[in-house]
Amino acid sequence: MSKASTERMMQNLDEALSFAIVAKVRAHGGMRLDEVEQLADALGIPPRGLGELTPGDLGLGGCNRPGLVSWVGMSNDITCVLSDLISMQVLDAVPTAASEYCLDHRHGELPVAAQPLDSRYDKRHWLPVLLVLSARDS
Repeated sequence: MSKASTERMMQNLDEALSFAIVAKVRAHGGMRLDEVEQLADALGIPPRGLGELTPGDLGLGGCNRPGLVSWVGMSNDITCVLSDLISMQVLDAVPTAASEYCLDHRHGELPVAAQPLDSRYDKRHWLPVLLVLSARDS
């Protein structure tokens, strides 16, 4: 397969993932980041980077809050799709209760950010988020 064909195929997969995420968020009112990984995997898109918590892996952090981490170990494809959907104001990532997630130690021993919008964290904390339609897109 040529490089151009491979790039087109990956672009089509990214578009399929983007469409599927928005459709699920619309249908269910929200979506956790672990569900995004499951959806990507079902579409044949590698959900994780090279290995959990390794320096080359990507993640989603709290905007303008460097001490907050929402998800780690994501593949480049998922990171780009989510970044695009959020920056284009199709989706928002809103804080949610940690109990919404079945913890699988993806965040190591990070404590949960109890007041993510009111506090500045010097040490890393986990900010669990739910993807929802942005006010502009709903």
